[in-house]
Amino acid sequence: MEKVDLRFMEQCFLFENKIKEFSTIKELAEDWRKAHKTIEELRRKLTVKGQEVDLLKDRVSDLTKTVKRPRFKKRSNESSSRGKICEDAEERNSKKGLDRETHKKDLKIHQTKVIEPGNIPEGAKFKCYKRFIVQDLIIEPNNIEYKRAVYKLKNGKLLIPDFPKGIEGSHFGINLRSYIQYQYHKMRTTEGVIYESLKDMGFDISKTQIHNIIVSESLLMEKEYKDILSSGLVYSSHICADDTGAKHKNKNIYCTQIGNEAFGWYKSTDRKTRINFLELLNNNKEEYAFTENSINYLKDHNVYEVKYIKKGLKLEGKDKLEKYIENLGMVSIKNTQLIKEVGLMGSIESKGISPSLFIMSDEAGQFNVFNRILCWVHIERNFKKLSPTLDDFKQDLELVLDKIWKIYKMLKIYKIHQSIKLKKEIYKFFDLLISTETNYVPLKEQLQKLEKNKNKLLPVLTNFNLPLHNNLSENNIRQMVMRRNISGSTYNEHGKNVRDIMTSIKVTCRRSLISFWDFLLDRISKQNNIPSLYFVVKNRLSELAITNTF
Repeated sequence: MEKVDLRFMEQCFLFENKIKEFSTIKELAEDWRKAHKTIEELRRKLTVKGQEVDLLKDRVSDLTKTVKRPRFKKRSNESSSRGKICEDAEERNSKKGLDRETHKKDLKIHQTKVIEPGNIPEGAKFKCYKRFIVQDLIIEPNNIEYKRAVYKLKNGKLLIPDFPKGIEGSHFGINLRSYIQYQYHKMRTTEGVIYESLKDMGFDISKTQIHNIIVSESLLMEKEYKDILSSGLVYSSHICADDTGAKHKNKNIYCTQIGNEAFGWYKSTDRKTRINFLELLNNNKEEYAFTENSINYLKDHNVYEVKYIKKGLKLEGKDKLEKYIENLGMVSIKNTQLIKEVGLMGSIESKGISPSLFIMSDEAGQFNVFNRILCWVHIERNFKKLSPTLDDFKQDLELVLDKIWKIYKMLKIYKIHQSIKLKKEIYKFFDLLISTETNYVPLKEQLQKLEKNKNKLLPVLTNFNLPLHNNLSENNIRQMVMRRNISGSTYNEHGKNVRDIMTSIKVTCRRSLISFWDFLLDRISKQNNIPSLYFVVKNRLSELAITNTF
């Protein structure tokens, strides 16, 4: 085995510290290039302007020699100065102390109030207005009575105009329905608390009506919910997956999270198997297809019945698939499982999703599909769970953990600065790690497991955009955990679907830098000024440069 260049590794870690201080090398280089270009452009413009100034100076000098500058008396015109905003030293100093966000955003002014001094001394002249912006909130009932003119036609039928867009016969307005949705899903406020707060404000609304608004408005966004997953899978180079426990009808079920830096998608099911995960990726459609990749996968796993499966075969429905498998003859339980999984994988591929899609997760078996990559943080946790008693074993474990974190740091550096030399050193150091000699059996078993998962831990060396850990997915799954802790169990399919739909939309809005409040207002009012979340996710992925390039 080749020796690891320790001096080079030391340089790598020093390089990492430099990166932390001065941002990334790529960013700095790009900033320097842009700055240099800007400076050159300004220098050129300055030269031109300097020449123009010199010419103007000469002209002014010639004119002042022949024509005397006339003198005018200053005239006070109070009416013309009305509306002028003054900015003296005090004003400029006061701005420095204001919230930066106030000045970043171009605040919309809804009303302007002029305040005049109580006693204006005689002879005082108006100078200007001193601005002072106060942000406030109006929460109060705004009841609107619609009077629809009814006309009776000659044929006896009645002519009645439609309701305005977004109202459509609802006794509760767009803003109120959006507020209820925002409080429930974003602020995680319970239906009971929402009811109490609205009653305090003077609204005539019941708990049942609040519940119906939450359910009905949420279910109307189901297509947006499905579009999130479709766009995320088609246009992403990688996704992260995780799951957590959930309650439905007071029974334990599971909620699976799928997403990345641009979106988050949730689905609650009563099981967590590989087939279940593939069904989720297939948008819960019972469709099966056998592509070239599917056939090759079965061949690699020595499935004898593959020779009877025709390439391009498509089946709809579980019953048809099971009948087809039955007609193949005596198929083992293991091979039956593989054929079902492959059929789903083929169907997913036929929808435009790359078979090279990377899936980041922990070591849970249900996520072991397509291009599986493992989380380094979870790998480190497996070693930390070991509890040796002997000092020698403790030292062996500490040595291994130290090597793991050194490799992890080197991988972080490589994601920023792709060096061929560093790439080779990482491979060498990984081989050194898995060949660590120890008499501690549990540690040896973990190292053997690490060796088997080498290709699942180092794919970032061929695709530097891939993540090294599953922290993002774990952060996303906390959204569902917090919702579960507050609301507890769901008691019908509508409640379960609402929880999945709106959590997905809320997280996707945040990932795609869209205000969840603006989105609710837009969709409930049926204005649809915000694009479909399918295109929102697609565009966000393009901005983040994590789109599928395969």
